[in-house]
Amino acid sequence: DGTDADWFLRFAEGIARGGALAALASMTAAMLAMIGRNTTVAVAAGFVIVSIAEPILRAWKPGSDRWLLTTNAGRLYLDDGAPLSDGSLMPSGRPVVVIVVYLATLAGLALTLFARRDVASTG
Repeated sequence: DGTDADWFLRFAEGIARGGALAALASMTAAMLAMIGRNTTVAVAAGFVIVSIAEPILRAWKPGSDRWLLTTNAGRLYLDDGAPLSDGSLMPSGRPVVVIVVYLATLAGLALTLFARRDVASTG
């Protein structure tokens, strides 16, 4: 019982999932920094979302767990099929879709605000 091909494939999959999650987090931080016009906004918004807003929302409405960023990020990384806090199951592709929709919405907002504030494009 050593390191066989199955172990190596699961290890590589975990590294790929972690890398994808890090790339998504860095894109999110860049877009938040574009919205707030500095990196302090990105750091503060990340802290508020992860440490304050989501725990309050999770405690207040347990059914909202499937829509929260941290839950979906954890499911994307682990992909273990464990039930959510309310006992329901989440399909394995759902976290990717939820995160991409959040990211696309944030990108649209960042690009819209950037185009409005861009001095060179005002003619």
